[in-house]
Amino acid sequence: PGTLASIADLLPPGLGVILSIGTAGKGINADYAVRQAILLGADAPKIFLPVGTDEEGEALSETFELCQRASLQGLPVMVEVYPVGDKYSPEVISKYTRIVGEMGTSIVKTFYTGSPETFRKVTSSSLVPVVVLGGPRVEDTLGLLRMVSDSLKAGGSGVAFGRNIWQSDDPRRMIRSLKLIIHDGKSPEEVMRVE
Repeated sequence: PGTLASIADLLPPGLGVILSIGTAGKGINADYAVRQAILLGADAPKIFLPVGTDEEGEALSETFELCQRASLQGLPVMVEVYPVGDKYSPEVISKYTRIVGEMGTSIVKTFYTGSPETFRKVTSSSLVPVVVLGGPRVEDTLGLLRMVSDSLKAGGSGVAFGRNIWQSDDPRRMIRSLKLIIHDGKSPEEVMRVE
């Protein structure tokens, strides 16, 4: 919230903004989070949902409460499904992606499970679009772009990347490369040849 408040005047008109409101299970106040998102001009709040922890029950309750409160205000919600333990388990990710979809989330952000076959298990069980997170900065640009392409082939809807864009050698080129794959259907190899 502090970052968004400090840069709000610099954002171009029409740019979609998702406000990260914190970690589920840590005392998130859904009413406050929704009001804050609206006051800061965000298009959606995003909650981080760790699963496989001792606080999982509370985390799921807070996520459900946020989805319900946001729905009353006409706001979509992004839930970041983050397994503690095996982060790439298609079974775990599928289960919780389905659960948060049933709770009323609008989009899920989560890990790519390693192959189109395993990621298809996630997307086919989901009630809402699923985007892959970038995680730590990846040095292998072609490998990263292949992951994005493979996730789309398996029914993914896009990416929610941070450091793999802003810490890349050329953030503008990375954004352009992702656009060419996600929106224009180009292959990673084609994109790597674009200057």
